[in-house]
Amino acid sequence: MRFDTQTAGIGVIRMNRRRRIAIYFCGGCNPRINRDEIAGQLIRSLSRDYTVLFNTNKADYIVYLCGCTAGCSWKKRDDSIPGVCVAGEMVDGWFVSKPEIVADIIRKIKNFFGGTAES
Repeated sequence: MRFDTQTAGIGVIRMNRRRRIAIYFCGGCNPRINRDEIAGQLIRSLSRDYTVLFNTNKADYIVYLCGCTAGCSWKKRDDSIPGVCVAGEMVDGWFVSKPEIVADIIRKIKNFFGGTAES
């Protein structure tokens, strides 16, 4: 909660909502990356500043975490919600070495939100 004194000289209490990041998993039929490990690293890195959800479109940003290049969960995306697609060792269609996947995802999230975790 933040006290806002900018509204016509009258004190107004405004609720700040933490931004919601969803991790949307594929079915895991042919994984080339360890989706659980990546999700765990994302949770540890993001949960301090963001609310992390799973397999839902009720989010401000979605990480589509696909084990292989078929990108199954990305195919079910809602185009009105921004997100990043991890498909095997590809992030948004670009090859990324396995150790750099999580850092690349976090960078994309923070760039999208301009470095802030609240709306």
